[in-house]
Amino acid sequence: MYDFYVAAMEVIEFEVQVVHDGSKPEGMKAKLMDSSRNNNDWDPYTDLVAGLQKAHKWFLESQDKDAGL
Repeated sequence: MYDFYVAAMEVIEFEVQVVHDGSKPEGMKAKLMDSSRNNNDWDPYTDLVAGLQKAHKWFLESQDKDAGL
């Protein structure tokens, strides 16, 4: 998760100190998805940073459109 936080902060050009509270659980309690059919040769088309950049750009553009209403 730390890598995701760092990548997201980089994309939106915002930086804060990320602190993890070790007394709290991290992650899902139970995985409810059957991944047995997952093909181990699969790779995502888009890497994390590129995907975050694309999502952030879309978000900003949609905010601009909504502001014009």
